[in-house]
Amino acid sequence: MILRCLYIDTPDPVFLSLEANHRADYLRAGELEQYVERAEYGLSRSFVARELAMGHECFGIREGDALATYGWYSTSPTHFTDDLAVRFGRQWVYMHSGFTHPDYRGRRLHAIAMTIALTVYRARGFSGLVSFVNADNVASLKSCSRMGYRQFGTIYTARLGRLLGLRHVPGIRDRVFVFATPGCREFRFSLDRTPVVPPLSAAVAALSPPAKSPSR
Repeated sequence: MILRCLYIDTPDPVFLSLEANHRADYLRAGELEQYVERAEYGLSRSFVARELAMGHECFGIREGDALATYGWYSTSPTHFTDDLAVRFGRQWVYMHSGFTHPDYRGRRLHAIAMTIALTVYRARGFSGLVSFVNADNVASLKSCSRMGYRQFGTIYTARLGRLLGLRHVPGIRDRVFVFATPGCREFRFSLDRTPVVPPLSAAVAALSPPAKSPSR
């Protein structure tokens, strides 16, 4: 996997205009509940439980009860895969897991939500946002460039078993090789082989469906 590492620290006023019937804000646990496990929103209960338990925030744009777009924002190291964690400098906010509902695509709402979130985090004292995009996702890279993201490095990952053709050798098959280019150092941006483990409460919440109303 090849990941382009990006940052943005200056909001573009072009992406700060919001339609009158849209509202941009954080979605708290109770507000997210209505979107969890609905296929069109891509929010599993386990993912939401883990992110909230780790103190990460969801910022999005809604039109009435419809969630047009959202992204997750982390101010501390977070989960990337079961054996890798994303780490970054404390002055940055890591933006990830962005999504736009199919009915709202093509209207640059995700860029608008990110830009508004950027202004909020800068007002809270952070330098800006960091993120990464798969190198082969040309459309996303162009979209990020258009709203002002700039590349500061590249991270390469590979499973050694697949790389060396040793898929059936225990201990090697799933071991991850990670290499970050020098530009990542300034942002202290890395994929760490020490995974971030969410609090036990997150695991419990992930396995617990919402309580049903008592029957009458």
